[in-house]
Amino acid sequence: MIKKVILILLLLLLVNFVFFGHAVQVVPLPDLVNPRKIAVDDNQLYIAEKIPVFIYSLKDFKLIKKFGKEGEGPREFKSRITRMELQPGYIFINSSGKVSYFTKDGTFIKEFRTVSPDLRLKPFGDRFAGERMTSENSTLYNVVGIYDSSLKKIAEVYRQEREVQVGGKGTKVFAHPMPYYICDDKLFVVTGPDFVIDVLDKTAKKQYTVTYDYKRIKVTAEDKKRVMNHLETDPNTKPYLEMLKPIIFPDYFPAIRNYYVADGKVYVLTYKEENGKSEWLVFDIKGKFLKQFFLPYHYMNPVDEYPAAVKNEKLYQLIENEDTEAWELHITGIK
Repeated sequence: MIKKVILILLLLLLVNFVFFGHAVQVVPLPDLVNPRKIAVDDNQLYIAEKIPVFIYSLKDFKLIKKFGKEGEGPREFKSRITRMELQPGYIFINSSGKVSYFTKDGTFIKEFRTVSPDLRLKPFGDRFAGERMTSENSTLYNVVGIYDSSLKKIAEVYRQEREVQVGGKGTKVFAHPMPYYICDDKLFVVTGPDFVIDVLDKTAKKQYTVTYDYKRIKVTAEDKKRVMNHLETDPNTKPYLEMLKPIIFPDYFPAIRNYYVADGKVYVLTYKEENGKSEWLVFDIKGKFLKQFFLPYHYMNPVDEYPAAVKNEKLYQLIENEDTEAWELHITGIK
């Protein structure tokens, strides 16, 4: 009888099933309330909410440690965590106006203040890559730049108009992504709606481009209807809908919906879907096309994705179970 109870508990803790031919491991994470960021190394899983960071073992998914609280002092984060990066030997955490360093087990190392509360940084060798908002001629932009160790800007890499503009200029939907990744002392950044990922060195000089002959998908009336229904009914957007208008749709989706640089590869997610799965295109780090496949990938709504990361040819995605309202970790092999 005891053995049966233990078996049932293990099944509840760790569930595996096959989703359209892909083995998906589902792990309940009852400690989470509203996760925003996820990162994975070879041994541990790191999840950031607005403020605290959770560290889980990848071996059994037990919670190892929870650290961080809101505040101005050491070991504390200001307002919210805006970026979390895993580096060899430490965790790099950007909160509003502050950068903090912790060991992989969550022990505080050091911190420093940034030049602006909205500057979001990533380590880039002995420099930083950073993103911040700026205004020019009444237009709001997100700007990616390279900064030296004292946070003096060395070069601007790219700027893009923000999706939401003030003064009745409206909200753009389905804008191309603006995450950027650093690998092998190179900066990877998408600079437009076509299938182009520029790869730059630490002086912002372009080294090469990851590109692909990709036919962009047309935005249909049904796509627009789904987005408008979300904006009109979601409690986070409904009260502000009039301020967001007009809602501006492109004629075509961007070629790249999102992308990840990991395992010495570039994993690109597109807007194409088949049988409930999303299209992925994989390239080596130099831009050589390797393969295409379709994989289960989950979205909060027609616009936003759930937090996700790629590591060791596995997709890790945090998903809120609509039935239980509890958070789960879905792990899908992508070989």
